[in-house]
Amino acid sequence: MTQELVILGGNFAGFVGAKTVLDKINPKLGQRAFHVTLISASTHAYFNVGAPRLLVEPDKIDSTLFSIEKAFAKYPKSQFTFIQGTVTNVDTTSQSISYQKPNQTVATASYDSLIIATGARTENVSYKLVGSHEETVDAVKTLNNAVKAAKTIAIGGGGPTGVETAGELSSTYPSKKVTLYTGASRPLEHLGKLGGPAEKKLVNLGVKVINNVKVLSASATADGKTTLKLSDGSESVVDLYIPVVGVRANTEFLDSSFLDKSGFVVTDDNLRVKGLKHVYALGDVISGTAKTVIDLDKAQKQVIEATLLNEHVSSSNKLIPHPHPKEITAAVPISKNGGVGVVNGWGLPSFLVKFAKAKDYMIPKAPGLFGIA
Repeated sequence: MTQELVILGGNFAGFVGAKTVLDKINPKLGQRAFHVTLISASTHAYFNVGAPRLLVEPDKIDSTLFSIEKAFAKYPKSQFTFIQGTVTNVDTTSQSISYQKPNQTVATASYDSLIIATGARTENVSYKLVGSHEETVDAVKTLNNAVKAAKTIAIGGGGPTGVETAGELSSTYPSKKVTLYTGASRPLEHLGKLGGPAEKKLVNLGVKVINNVKVLSASATADGKTTLKLSDGSESVVDLYIPVVGVRANTEFLDSSFLDKSGFVVTDDNLRVKGLKHVYALGDVISGTAKTVIDLDKAQKQVIEATLLNEHVSSSNKLIPHPHPKEITAAVPISKNGGVGVVNGWGLPSFLVKFAKAKDYMIPKAPGLFGIA
């Protein structure tokens, strides 16, 4: 008898979950194979890793978007169904999902198993897919036009995205005055020893790096500029402000008992949502994970496959716990020519960051990562 597995979210994590079930689990289940229903607010997935590069090369946006229906066209309707809709509620007692269609009508779907892969969002939809992919395309183009017109640009947030954005803008437009408010003791504070080299590279590109100051608020002026209120009590007026600090989990549809205090889904080491049977989570929506493409592709993918095999095929299949490495792995481009990076605690030379990510932000590799190529 066919089982119904619903996946919430149609970006990278949703793709990983769907293709794992269809290609790895179903062939071993026979008549008990899953029918997979994927529900997403967007008809397309978005390779948001390339977002900082799109700010200066928006013509590459089409290479970062992938039609969900085309990506899963090889699977018959008896195995896979795509539904465009925004999930509004998950009732874990009745195992039902409520979602709103594009025409604003509300519908429901039932599940035997569930994978939550709805990700997280930022204030600026250029960096994360929030609603439809058309909204993201419009946001990228609008921001690019604003960047071209601006003479002074402020970036709020000293994490990887903020550093990458500052590097892209300053290297592409050296005449513009770019200021990075890190809100911390240095850029990339959570990446330890990378902060110093990153700041040096940014300064060499002409970026004004201001540490230990946060942007508290931004308000438009009558002449089209933006006034920033800063945590040190001062104000700054700029032509353009780009906030890239903080992410919010897309989990408003879940009961708070399954979430941490920041709204991310709490799972065990096998990606099972704590307190629920046959409910799993993947990607950025999970509490306490690295929230990187590397973690999803190289770790979570293997973990969820092992968990599903153990629970739905045979308990003799060994579970694989999600690793919690003590050392950091990250690559942060600062212009096309390189950046800073670390692999398992070991420093990564700038030229390796260039070839691994900085030269093209992995955009040519996106189809393969989504399992399309």
